[in-house]
Amino acid sequence: MTESSAAAARQWAGNPSEEVNLRDFLDLLVSGRRTIGGVTAIVFVLTLAYVATSRPTFEARGSLQAEAPLTDAGAFSEAQATLGVASAGKSTSAQMQLLSSKRVLDPVIEDMSLDVNVRPDYFPLFGEYIARGFKPESAGDIADAWPGFSRWAWGGEKLEIDSMVVRAKELGTTYTLVAREGGSFDVTDRWGTVLASGRQGQEVKSAATGLSLVVKTLKARPGTHFSLSKQPRGEVIDDLRSRLVVDELGIKSGVIGITFRSDDPEEAEAFVNALMASFIEDNRVRQVSVTNDIQIGRAHV
Repeated sequence: MTESSAAAARQWAGNPSEEVNLRDFLDLLVSGRRTIGGVTAIVFVLTLAYVATSRPTFEARGSLQAEAPLTDAGAFSEAQATLGVASAGKSTSAQMQLLSSKRVLDPVIEDMSLDVNVRPDYFPLFGEYIARGFKPESAGDIADAWPGFSRWAWGGEKLEIDSMVVRAKELGTTYTLVAREGGSFDVTDRWGTVLASGRQGQEVKSAATGLSLVVKTLKARPGTHFSLSKQPRGEVIDDLRSRLVVDELGIKSGVIGITFRSDDPEEAEAFVNALMASFIEDNRVRQVSVTNDIQIGRAHV
């Protein structure tokens, strides 16, 4: 700090009401240019890192009409009450809770393989940001790899798992799938040991680990790495519930609104549709079950 800028600083500290000379103020900025430049550079780098690593969130929405209670007429209602048979009808509040219940979520998880975590391996820090910016000229295009970095995904890659079975102790273990020519692939452990090899659409098994895998879709350059793991069902349900919002649209409207958040817009839309289908099917099964119970109750009465 120059002598004049130091004097200006002392003057301002001792008597802030007095004006500081513009020249002295500029001296302060010049003397602290390294500190200011360093802080600015750090903030800029952190901002770039956040933009590169943060993932956009998409929302899908749907709505359902709450089912009307199943009613029974005359003496049959008395018989139902005497026998303690519950009505198939549910209040809107109860049906909202049912939408996030395990028995409604389980079929969705199975149909969409949501307990299988699949992710392309991106170059650290900014690789995913580059991949998101890839614009294919035609359907099925895959981004060229940077020279010397062919194991990383750079945009357009896709891996869909039809089914994955592991031993209970292997839940949460991450495996690596390495794409090969013509839809074939290798599955390796974290040390790079090949556990099994196969092709898209065929069941692949590893006797050593108990892994069984069927790949539905594999679109990637040969050598591209993907990480995949089978997650415990309880953790999957907790994660889905944390991203799912169920509420009533309007006061006593009986219309249930569903909102689901995901970093994949296609997954978000598919989940909402699958959840509504599972809920409707569950209602149908429950109504049939209650109707059967009522017929048994009527016969005994």
